[in-house]
Amino acid sequence: MSWQRWTPEEDKIVRQHYLKDSPEKLRELLPRRTWDAIVIRGSVDFGLHRRSIWKLRRLSKTEAAWLAATIDGEGYLRLSKQRGKDKFIGRLVVDNTNLDFIKRVKEVIGYGTILTLKDHPQRTNIKLMNRYTLAGLRAISVVLEQIYPYLIIKKKKAKIMIRAGKLIAEHNRVHQQNNPKLEKLLIEFDKERYSKGISRKRAEANLPASGLEGWRTS
Repeated sequence: MSWQRWTPEEDKIVRQHYLKDSPEKLRELLPRRTWDAIVIRGSVDFGLHRRSIWKLRRLSKTEAAWLAATIDGEGYLRLSKQRGKDKFIGRLVVDNTNLDFIKRVKEVIGYGTILTLKDHPQRTNIKLMNRYTLAGLRAISVVLEQIYPYLIIKKKKAKIMIRAGKLIAEHNRVHQQNNPKLEKLLIEFDKERYSKGISRKRAEANLPASGLEGWRTS
């Protein structure tokens, strides 16, 4: 009976669980409400915009250790600010020529996209590069929190991105604003990223503007 007035207890459940739990779990917590009613309450009334956080898997210790080693060796983490806008962007990326390996990364995490480098007509003797990408600071922080104890090379960057993801979760629209806490985290991340003396301008000059040029959906 979704037409009934929402109770304070129901509103509390929506605020606490809407962004992180599956539709099935939310229906279980809110038995009086349809899924459509829950979506309207969460996204329209409270301004909470769901992504696919609930699709992310809860990793076993073995999976967490394997994924940490994979990201340490084959992946990279990126925290940046969209050019011309106040939106903060997060990326977790793993590159490898073995497509089965990249598919396994996505399978373990539970969500994300896979792209494959387009064939180069003048380079027939090279293997295609495959890329797994998980976007969104909240989603990335969920994954990084699970593998953090096993990380070595990317541990400092992961800690910063986890903190950024928690800020997004606490204040859903903070990534669209000039938030001083996120600005500070971005500075910390850049110091770690360019600690080897590479300037930000020089590093970004070697990257495609969108990060997707030359890639196709696999």
